[in-house]
Amino acid sequence: MRLFCLKACLGAILYIGHCEALISDELCPNADINLHWSSQCFNVKGKNREVKRKYRKNIITGSQGVVTVLISDPLELVAINRSGRVTISSIDFSGDFDYPDPETELYRFSTISIKDKNHKSKCGYFDKNFNIKIKAIYDHCQPFKGGYALTCNNCEKYCTETECQNSIIVGGMSYTFDKNGKPIESFRSIELEKYCTNSSAYEVMIRGGNKFLKCRNDEKNNPFIVN
Repeated sequence: MRLFCLKACLGAILYIGHCEALISDELCPNADINLHWSSQCFNVKGKNREVKRKYRKNIITGSQGVVTVLISDPLELVAINRSGRVTISSIDFSGDFDYPDPETELYRFSTISIKDKNHKSKCGYFDKNFNIKIKAIYDHCQPFKGGYALTCNNCEKYCTETECQNSIIVGGMSYTFDKNGKPIESFRSIELEKYCTNSSAYEVMIRGGNKFLKCRNDEKNNPFIVN
């Protein structure tokens, strides 16, 4: 009887272990097959995140010693090194000028607070080897266009067309950088009231977490009309 119970318990343990392995493969698949990972694959330690030890076998890095993984809940692209630490968080990848095909070899990313959802994120830029070239100390960062990028602090970003591929920065201080990540100049950003020709001739709408701005005398570029 005792032997039967021992076999039954052992069978249950093996079955549970098998189920956990299946769940592991589903939540945290091999990093080179471009499937989403779950946030359950990670531990949070202060401001740092790392892959749980039992899932690190699924980390398959490239020549830079880093691999990008798309987390599904919430959706976020991150870079992970061989030891499982998230080295770059919230990589911008949805825009035409963002990772992995920007105009230059500098990509946008943002810092986030895992525990404090009300914490305002900061943005910066990293290079193709996943080295941070411009520290994440800015409120808004625009992608590189024409050989330079614009960032700002104490400012607001407004989309000026429906897909939010074009935007303007108003208020606060602005800073420009060249394609090597070197600062070019700093200046006060234009105020919202001065952006449109008529100080009262603008409208603001919030959609999908973005702010859209329309000058009422500009019907050609109207972000309020979705084609």
